[in-house]
Amino acid sequence: MKEKNEKKNYTKRAFIMSISLIFVSIIVLVGYTFAWFTDTATSGKNKITAGNLDVEIEYAKVDAPRDADGNIEETAWKTVTENDNIFASTDSSLWEPGHTEVTYLRIKNNGSLALKYDFSIQAYGSEDGSAEKTYTNVENGTVKLSDFLILNQKEGTAKLSRSEYWIVDDTSTPDIDEEIAAMGKLEASSTNVVLEPGESTTITLAVYMPKKVGNTANQLASDAEANGKPEAYFGITVIASQAENEADAFGTDYDKEA
Repeated sequence: MKEKNEKKNYTKRAFIMSISLIFVSIIVLVGYTFAWFTDTATSGKNKITAGNLDVEIEYAKVDAPRDADGNIEETAWKTVTENDNIFASTDSSLWEPGHTEVTYLRIKNNGSLALKYDFSIQAYGSEDGSAEKTYTNVENGTVKLSDFLILNQKEGTAKLSRSEYWIVDDTSTPDIDEEIAAMGKLEASSTNVVLEPGESTTITLAVYMPKKVGNTANQLASDAEANGKPEAYFGITVIASQAENEADAFGTDYDKEA
């Protein structure tokens, strides 16, 4: 009888010890698991920052104040918005043969990545970007106002005179019709211009109506009564994309298709 009790007590102690071992094992496992999930390793020398493209267009009027070196003063530059008339002057509505308007543009890279941009000018029929309307001239031809305007550009913001070679009328041109036919091309544009972060470039933009434009531009009176006077609006477009000279661990060609 005594032997049976001893076996029973042994079995009971073994069972209790087994439970204790299991309990301790669980605590150990949970303890290690907790430590593994809360372990940290930090370094203050590594930082990943997403690059960004940020291009801005500014303009200054032809009569903008200049400093002693002839540069346009910084306060004269204004950010272009969709409501700005960048060609506005005191008589900008009096378009007639010989009239010229000039403005200065500055394109800035305010982002953290090198960029390349394309710059162009388009003619529209209204402020909302609709197509320019045609009208009937006194010769019963169908024309547009922009057909008789020449748009041109040059780098920099040097002060201009009316006799600048690139906007002056060439009265010796023998074939006036051929010249007028080419006027509607609106040649002012730039492509693949690269700007590093913080860099900017400036453009002088001129639009003018040559003195040799004659009756071909005059609207038929009945057409004016029926459809109103012809109008042309110029829209500036700058399309920016990442330049190909940004580098990663394998060189500078990862963005060559940008």
